[in-house]
Amino acid sequence: MMTDLTQMARLDSSLLHTRLLAGARQVGGIYQLDFQHALISTDDKWKADAGGIPLHSFLIATVMPLGAVADREDEEVLLLRVDDTCQLPRQAELVEVREFAMRQMLTDGNLTIDVLTQQEMQRSGLKCRILGTFYQSELAGGQSFLDFGADIDNLYAASRYRVYKPTPDALAVVASYPQITEDELRAGTLPHLLDIGSVRYSSTRRRAREHGEHLVPVRVRVADFIEMKTAVFGMTRMGKSNTMKTLAVATYRHAKRIGEPIGQLLFDPQGEYANPNSQDDDTALAQLGGDVVIYRFGARLDETGVRPLQINFYDPAQIDAAQEVIGDVLAGAAKGEYINNFIDAELGDPQPDADGRVNFSRRNRNARARFCFYALLAKAGFDARARHRFSTVMHRELVEAFNAAGTGFTITSAGGQGQVNVEGPDALQAVADWLMDAKENGNARATSWLDDRSIDAILALYAPTGGKLGWRWLGRLRPFHSYQAGEDYADRIYTDLVAGRLVIVDLSRGTEQVLQLLSERVINHLLTRATDRFVSGQALHRMQIVIEEAHRLFDRQAYDSASPNPYVRLAKEAAKLKIGLVYATQEVTAVAPAVLANTSNWIVAHLNNSDEIRTLSKYYDFKSFESDILSAEDRGFVRIKTRSGKYIVPVQVLKFDRTMINDARAEAGLPPLAAIPAQGGR
Repeated sequence: MMTDLTQMARLDSSLLHTRLLAGARQVGGIYQLDFQHALISTDDKWKADAGGIPLHSFLIATVMPLGAVADREDEEVLLLRVDDTCQLPRQAELVEVREFAMRQMLTDGNLTIDVLTQQEMQRSGLKCRILGTFYQSELAGGQSFLDFGADIDNLYAASRYRVYKPTPDALAVVASYPQITEDELRAGTLPHLLDIGSVRYSSTRRRAREHGEHLVPVRVRVADFIEMKTAVFGMTRMGKSNTMKTLAVATYRHAKRIGEPIGQLLFDPQGEYANPNSQDDDTALAQLGGDVVIYRFGARLDETGVRPLQINFYDPAQIDAAQEVIGDVLAGAAKGEYINNFIDAELGDPQPDADGRVNFSRRNRNARARFCFYALLAKAGFDARARHRFSTVMHRELVEAFNAAGTGFTITSAGGQGQVNVEGPDALQAVADWLMDAKENGNARATSWLDDRSIDAILALYAPTGGKLGWRWLGRLRPFHSYQAGEDYADRIYTDLVAGRLVIVDLSRGTEQVLQLLSERVINHLLTRATDRFVSGQALHRMQIVIEEAHRLFDRQAYDSASPNPYVRLAKEAAKLKIGLVYATQEVTAVAPAVLANTSNWIVAHLNNSDEIRTLSKYYDFKSFESDILSAEDRGFVRIKTRSGKYIVPVQVLKFDRTMINDARAEAGLPPLAAIPAQGGR
């Protein structure tokens, strides 16, 4: 009696039995085994009773009896994946019998075959890949956990292995392994798991629905995606954006759960992250709550939760950003010393030295150059407030000469030390024009005022000669400017990310050139700020960046070139700066191999090109899924390999919808969204 009780206790404590083998349905046995593959003999009845065995389905094999205690040597379960069919040892005879039976049925209309022959006809073979071994391990304190190794450590020649199809509960364990690791057990911590979807083996799901297998959840670790590179591959309309929204919500919830800020920056080319739309159940990521900020080109100040994706070129605090934008565009449009001179011009106030002393002479020179820069903007048609005051320094004799010139405008004193003001952009241009004319006419004060390298660089654009780019050409940069923009949007976005906000940069408005430059400025600014903290030994801020059309940004030519491509910098430097990157593309071949090699998480939907799949097949064992990836065009049907995942899992990704938003809002302590009003009428 004690022996029976002991055996029952051992059986109840066996994780292999309780989590993997309980209720398993036998589908065959292994008749040939090596370290990589297992050949299985099965029959039609076993497969029918188990609900079918589709390609790439998980099977488990063991010599352990299902309802009894096994020898210690046998306490393990092999995890198999169906990769193909195989021929049985007497395959030729089976085919001959089947062909005869088929002819008899077609010609005579009935089929009379003895039971033994019929059983033989139903036999078939499956070729399975061995993914690894499940076994039970124990911690020093006696706590048990389900362990896994990505191989087998012994090989039996005898055909003792029975093969089973796991129940939905056991399949959930396999598909989401590891739900907790040895280190987490030791530390007593629980990981944050995300329900990303359900197990899906094939495009056809009739039997899976009949047997409840289409509802088996797949859970991944949110921490796998933080500070790591994640690739989302697939053709257009195959669910890439849906997947990225799901990951963004998971990261948002994860940050709330652990109580640490994790900023997210999403570039939104179609406006679907920022604006509710019907395909997402009339919801959008922007509805997550107060921690979401939208930046939009041309936004108005009265738009709630929306900030302008522009800078005020006339704001002294944004002068560096204004000069950077103009310099970048000029450098891309023309070459010449005058372009370099403009980029190097000193326009901002100089920083005090180590002792806190200010170089007033240099400060005054920069103030004069800045005054000329603003005159250049006014001449190029950049809007300013009608009564905007432009300040500079000017000798009293020069002020009096201008005021007596009859231009219709005046320069007023702004205090001591020669500080003066000019009110309005028209007056600003009038002063600049008068100074240049006065210099031409030999006015010594005007000549001295304009005698500066930075001013020369500005005036080369203000009064261009010899076919050089000038103020007329600069007019195309007016969309980057808004005198209502209170601060540089790149600075503001960085501040929002540091605070842990989800920042959506809505790129659905504006020209492609303008939007590209705006977004590149953001990336460069984030990398610069993060690098400064890294080299100075300061704690780094955790951020996630989500971008689409990555094949344009991470291509081989850009990655290998010496040009300062901000996206290439991001791909190379993100990991050390604690910046996670989620990138989506439909062209795997265009992404630089160095980027692919350093990608931790892979989510692969339908691709219609064998060249793309051939490149993909170089990573993990995606080659086994080649036929499915090429043929199955079901939206959201993906194959997932995560950083901590031990193998690829085929998944139907959850649809981003109102429920997902409300779950995240609840995590943040916010009320749910109001229900969608019923459509129709009386």
